[in-house]
Order: sequence, then structure tokens, then C-alpha cells
Amino acid sequence: MNKVQVFSVLFSLVFLRGILFSQTGPFSPGTTANNASIGSNAWTGTGNSVSSNNSYATVATKGITNYLSASNFGFAISVPSSISGIQVDVERSTNSATAVAVLNNWTNGLTKTISAGVARCLIVGIFMENGVGARDVTAITYGGQSMTQITEATVGTAAGFTGKIEWWRLMETGIASATSTAFSLTFAAATLDQNWEGVSSAVFQYVDQVIPVSDFEALASNNATNPIALSPALSTFEGGFSISGVYCGNNTTPAVAIGGTNTYLINSGFTEVIDTYSANAGFTGSGGAFQVAHKATATSGTEAPTYTFAGTANRQVACCIHLLRLRECDQSVRLLKAGVITGNNYAQTTAAWSTTDTYTTYGGAGDLWGTTWTEAQINASNFGAVFSASVQNGTARVDHIRITIYSFSTLPIELLDFFAESKNGKNYLHWRTATEKNNKRFEIEKSEDASAFYLIGSIDGKGNAWVVNDYTFTDSLPGNGIRYYRLKQIDADGSYQYHKIISISNRAETFDVCLYPNPSCEGLFTMRSPDVTEANVSIYSNELKLIKSFALNSGEYEISLEDLADGIYYLIFTGDGQQKIKKLEKSCRSH
Repeated sequence: MNKVQVFSVLFSLVFLRGILFSQTGPFSPGTTANNASIGSNAWTGTGNSVSSNNSYATVATKGITNYLSASNFGFAISVPSSISGIQVDVERSTNSATAVAVLNNWTNGLTKTISAGVARCLIVGIFMENGVGARDVTAITYGGQSMTQITEATVGTAAGFTGKIEWWRLMETGIASATSTAFSLTFAAATLDQNWEGVSSAVFQYVDQVIPVSDFEALASNNATNPIALSPALSTFEGGFSISGVYCGNNTTPAVAIGGTNTYLINSGFTEVIDTYSANAGFTGSGGAFQVAHKATATSGTEAPTYTFAGTANRQVACCIHLLRLRECDQSVRLLKAGVITGNNYAQTTAAWSTTDTYTTYGGAGDLWGTTWTEAQINASNFGAVFSASVQNGTARVDHIRITIYSFSTLPIELLDFFAESKNGKNYLHWRTATEKNNKRFEIEKSEDASAFYLIGSIDGKGNAWVVNDYTFTDSLPGNGIRYYRLKQIDADGSYQYHKIISISNRAETFDVCLYPNPSCEGLFTMRSPDVTEANVSIYSNELKLIKSFALNSGEYEISLEDLADGIYYLIFTGDGQQKIKKLEKSCRSH
């Protein structure tokens, strides 16, 4: 073992696409501020974003926030390097967000009175049956405002009896513009046979106006299976609201009241709001039973309701939707280059913020945000990130902003260490490289005065290498006194560069260190040290982990490794300006 194995510099390495990258960070900002180039609402307590400590930069006013600017990260990327990626992590959450709530409960019929509210959403369910194939609603208006279809589900046969559920919606802008409380339905051309339809509607508020419905799922059964279960499950989100509709072509008892048990029972804590039977008065035996139920969502997860029909089931169809609460969302996430906002906007504008602190990552190891970077720009105090939010419901909170830089050295070699040791009248030079690019050879130069150097030998390089390589060169005739050495690295094209100068004092060795017994079965070693006034002893494991160290004077000492596992250990004895490395073996094997 040589000295570099014990005192290697520790550094972080990330292997990406076959190239050796270094990862710096994550670092926290030294400076935070509001930047009014976006939004109109300033952050309070910007300095709370410099660390993760549950103290927040906040905005409660609804609308677009200013940029929360974070800079002065204190990077010191080595020169020359190539910046390969930038990752920004923002720890953010929303506080006191209002969940979706019922504003006007469910009613049947072709009119709906809507109350004043915040971020409203009108939901309409159409339940239909026809004897010769499905009848289709192609458009619905409410007070003259066009509604948007969410989804539909059908059960039955193309030429026979067919049941159908359709869900439609109208958002706040349309509700505010409605000129009446009436629905108008437009149907595609169809042959009607024992046809009937039922219309149920409700109004919710605090519903997201960009993505009001996050998921919808349906199931259909043409047989007498009872009960039936929704599969796949409906994905639900914290603060949202799930709505279920289910239909069966048979009837139980006509005119069942809400809350009755003669149509459908539904599990999972849903509240039944419509439970009825409907028929076409012109056709004896026509019609079917349908139910609407809903449920507020406290935490994100899934819903897989089971429906039990209180009668003899035939055609059954269920269709569920989930409403998202009005959300806090990202508005803009960009970088600062030389103090100027630049690069791609990586805002996640459709992802709702959680009510618990969560780091969200933007960019990454191979992402430069659509621009180019130099080491100086990253190292500058005016490098950083800016973050803006869209506040629609509660209070936007940012606990911490941090940045990680991914880079790799563009030097022909990455030199980890270069040192010399003197032994038996010779000087041994050791160096280690992390990477090599087109490295033809090393030339070793020597000097007596650290000024005039001359060539004393060369060693071939590895060409291109992405693993650690160790080199040793022996100066067999160093001479007495201090000697200086430097490395000259030469590329395949003949270009070259010099690396650091090291020195060592050459003199006859005055001591040795004796260890016995070695190997030791019990792990007890006796060390006899030379006659030196001061010395230091360090013991390392075979994995280069420091086990113990102590200072001593000359004499005889006992070293105990009794509490350690069998194996190889190394002792480094340093004294009188010289150094000795000894291998210790704790083992009961015979040699």
C-alpha cells in the first residue's frame, strides 16, 4: 500500500452515459429576494427559503406571485470544466387550502338554480335506455352556455336494449354567463324504442378551473352479476370530490325515495343523493333504476366502490368521475445567469401542490435548461434560480430552494494526488489519475532549486480512461538534500501541460520499525520504535478506514487489534521527518 491509498481525496462521482461526472451540491442560497418581473404578489419572508426548517416564504393573496429569487450559492467549479446539468429542488406546499364542496345539491330535471360561489363547476349526469341501440347526447347547454362532455359509458348490445351514462360539466365562466336556469339537450339521430332518459345535476365550488376532472372510470356488465365493482379503481386526490353514477335496466319498486334501499347500495362511505326509478310512460315495462352518490376525499388514494342491486340485475353500467380542488401550481421556474432570468421554464403548471412539505425537482444531471454555461457563470454570486407560483386557494409556501451542479473536467487528465517518499536511498514518485483523455505519456522532471528542471524519465499514459489509475516512478540517484519534481503530461497531438511541483528531502535512513508477532492470531502486536523524539502512529483497515491513531516517543509499545475482525491492516509510522508503512495481519493461518 502507498500513501495515496490512505490519504486519497474524497469526492463525489456520478457515472452518466459512460463519462465520469462530478456532482457538486446540493448547495443552499446565500441571498433571496422578490423579483417583480412576473406577477404582482410579493413573497413574505424570502430569507426563510435558504434552509429546510419549516419556516416559509409565503404568499396568500390570490393570483400570480413575484419571482422568489435565490442566488449566491457559493459554487467553486474547477477550471476548466464542462457543465453537464443543473438541478433545482424546491421544497413547497400549500396551507389552509379549501377542499371541493357541494354548493347546490343534486336534483332531477331540466332546470338548475345555481347560488353564488367560488370557482364553481356544474355537473350533469344523463341516464338513458333505448330498445334498439344506444341513444347519444351530442350537446348540452345551460342558460345558453355550451357544456363539455367529461365521459360516457354504455352497456347492452348494438341492436338490442342498451343502457348509457354520460357526464357533462360547465365551469365558472360559463355559469356566470348563463342567461337562464334551463338545460337543453341535443341528441343524435336514433330509432327510439321504449326510450327514456333521466337528468340529474349538482353544483360544486372550489373546483380547479384548468383541470376540473382528474380521472374517470367505468364498468359494464351484461349479465346478472350482483354486486358489481368498479375496476380499475378511480384515482383520487386530497381535497377532491368523487362522483358515482350507476344504472340497471331492471326496476325494483318505482318512485323509491332518496336514501331508500330498493335500488342500489354502495360501499366505501359514499353518500347517496339520487336513488330512483324512471320509465317511458308510453311503454309498459320500460325504464330502469339509477343512483348517484358522492364522497369528499381527505387524502389522495383510490376509490373502488361496489354496487349491490336490490333486485334481479341484467344490464348494469357504472361511471365515476373525480373533481380536483382549486390548486396552488407552479407558474414559472427558471435560472439566473449573470443576474438575468434565462433558460427554459420548467414549471409544473398542472401538478397540484401537496399540503405537506415536498421537494419537487426541476432539471437534472443532463439538463442545461436550454442554454449554455461556463464555470465562471456558475461560480458567480449572481447565479441562481427564480420561482413563481399561481395561488388560487390557500397559502403558497416555500421552505427551501437548493441547486446541484453536474460537471466534468475538460483537462486531459484529472490528477488526484502527486507525492514522493524516500526509501533505501531512492526517491519514489507516486501519482493517481481519475480520468485521462488522449493521454500519451507523462514526463518526469527534476530540479535542485525548483527553478531549472530537467528530464529524468517518462511513463506511458492510458490514452482514454474513465477509471482510477496509479503510477510510480523511481529516482534511483536522487542525491542529497532537497529535490524538486514536476509532471509534464503530453497529449496524443503533442500538446502538454505541467502539474504541481513537489519536494522531498533526501538523507540516509536512521531507523526502522519492528513488529512481532506478525501475523498475530490474537491481534496483539509488539512494536519497537526507533530512537526518535516524537512520532505518530496511524492504523488503517484494508478498506482505508482509519482505525486509531496516537502519538509516542521511542520505546516498545503493544498494539491491540483484539476487537477487530481477522484481516489485513496497515500501520503508518511518521517520525524524524521520515515515514514507514507496515502491514499487520490478524490471522491464525500458518505461513
